Amino acid sequence: MSQPGQSQPSFDTLPGEIRNQIFALCIWHALSHPNADKSNWPDTRPPFSQWHPPPRKWLTAAVYSPSSDTGYLKLSGIGPLPVLLVNKQTYAEVSSLVFALVDSVSIGASMPQYLDENPIQRWMSAYSLVEERPDLQKLVKHAKIILPRTRGELLIRAYESCRGIHRPQTPRKNNAWPNIPSLHKFLGKFESLESLTIVLIADTQEAPDFKTLLPLWRKFGDRLTMKFKERAIETHIHSFHTYDQFSSSWNDAWERCLAERRVDS
Repeated sequence: MSQPGQSQPSFDTLPGEIRNQIFALCIWHALSHPNADKSNWPDTRPPFSQWHPPPRKWLTAAVYSPSSDTGYLKLSGIGPLPVLLVNKQTYAEVSSLVFALVDSVSIGASMPQYLDENPIQRWMSAYSLVEERPDLQKLVKHAKIILPRTRGELLIRAYESCRGIHRPQTPRKNNAWPNIPSLHKFLGKFESLESLTIVLIADTQEAPDFKTLLPLWRKFGDRLTMKFKERAIETHIHSFHTYDQFSSSWNDAWERCLAERRVDS
């Protein structure tokens, strides 16, 4: 018991080593929660004595940005963690430990672009969510970036019809390339990346000029993987059919770009 006149002990006054043990035990239980995705766990859960410090990373993170001024970062593989609600100091300490367990982060899935929107603003908003987590940028091993697709002509016409506007016939504008300079700067802050995957929607017959991506290739080398996906649309019978079958030609164009670069070097 504390003597009269002495301050009451609190959780925040415990030695850091003891607090970290308590935090680790809370995280271990959160990872074991029934609602947590355990696909990254071994067949049998290791006892806490073997888990702390953690032998490997367990979590994945995905960034969603519904608009240029809103967004959220979702962690998968962990359940509720009430200790985060204790106070700001505890939140900072525990979240730092949690984000140190993230193995991979993905950005760009489920991020549709409005037709009259600057594509860069939405992505800068998504980047800021990750930059607020320096432990994530410092320690994450794998990153996947799904860049926006080119605006489809049928979608543009439907959008204009709903809004009662008319647009002169102009060439289709690729939404991916304006994001490359900021993407290069953003990825430069990751310190431990072992692999980087860039996903592009191959939705034009003519492959783009991939020289824009060469700064990323020079930085990451063999750690960079380019993937080209084909876009699918919903037909009048409500089934999806791929109609842009250009991924092979895009992949060939990327390989030629790399081959020319290696020759020049």
